[in-house]
Amino acid sequence: MHLFLIDLYVSVDMLSPIIHVLNKKQKILICGINPNQSFKEDKIINSVINKNVKYENFIPVGNFEKILLFIVDIIKLLPNFVQKKIKFFWEFLYKKKAFSNVSIIENYLKQNNVSSITYEESSAEKYIELFFIASKKMKIPMIKIDSGIAAIKQPLSKNRLENSSYFISPSYFTIKNKILKNKKLRYIGSIRFTKYWLKKLDKIFKIEKIKNKKIINVGFFTKYQSKENPGTLKLIEKLKNENLANVKTREKPRDLYPLKFAYFYREDYNSSQLIRWSDIIVSSRSTSVLAEALIRNKKVVLLKYLYDESKFSNLYKYKYINKINDENDLIKNLSIIRKSKKFLRSKDKCLKDILIDHKNEKKIIDDYIKFYSSL
Repeated sequence: MHLFLIDLYVSVDMLSPIIHVLNKKQKILICGINPNQSFKEDKIINSVINKNVKYENFIPVGNFEKILLFIVDIIKLLPNFVQKKIKFFWEFLYKKKAFSNVSIIENYLKQNNVSSITYEESSAEKYIELFFIASKKMKIPMIKIDSGIAAIKQPLSKNRLENSSYFISPSYFTIKNKILKNKKLRYIGSIRFTKYWLKKLDKIFKIEKIKNKKIINVGFFTKYQSKENPGTLKLIEKLKNENLANVKTREKPRDLYPLKFAYFYREDYNSSQLIRWSDIIVSSRSTSVLAEALIRNKKVVLLKYLYDESKFSNLYKYKYINKINDENDLIKNLSIIRKSKKFLRSKDKCLKDILIDHKNEKKIIDDYIKFYSSL
């Protein structure tokens, strides 16, 4: 049995494609480690569940914690205006409170005959450490999945390999232009950023028909707690008020509050839907989801004047990606950006650089199946 640990939505996004390619022949257990959020009703999670896949809302806990979780479930039913006043409570539960221990986790792994444990890199460390201690005792391999792609220049630090037997990366780590090798590293690409998986998402999530193709559709990826967010919102309002474009937004899905009032879960479109709907995708930051926009042949804009990443972004060097120096620069050139057919080779080069084997999705899928079959 392969155990997959689900925390915030990014783990649903990154792990579900792997589960999907394994669930034909492998037994899989999906288990939540986030007391604030349950993805039991999530469309992506439900799309990968079959006779070989079981879903459990939360890890096993002690008797006192069962009572606490029951109270937490009742609090989740309170209206949103109350929830917003007790954000500190949800932050405490997520960041500070541990509901389980190593002994309970060990029994859980034995009962389910777990042969591997997989989690996404940004998952809550307090639970990952419990599973890692238990996995070492029981000699069960623990697999850490990179939470995105190499959109930002950063060396592979030692702590990124901690709490894992293997680290699966969609991009190559390099030192002095040479691929970094380590016994824990597995360079087998990302199923999340394959056309195979994008077609699956298109079947799950629909978008509205575009009635007037003359009007430019602009999709914004936002981050409400970021320093550049006020400037982003100002630009969005200007585009809307002056009828310069149809605009939709998508909040970065790392909100740790219950899904009932989490910002990202109440929006009309998820990231994939927004990209499909848009002619132009706008972001202030280099983020992994921009790879999907490139794969879908969408124009991509980075708001350099709000957040200059020229010194540490891996995306700034590609001419296909437009770097905007002021608000008017974007407004004046919306139509030009939309119609432009320049620098297509630059887009292909970008995808080749940031995604291993991105044009050979069969190899990526086969490599994942082989890897998990060997555990």
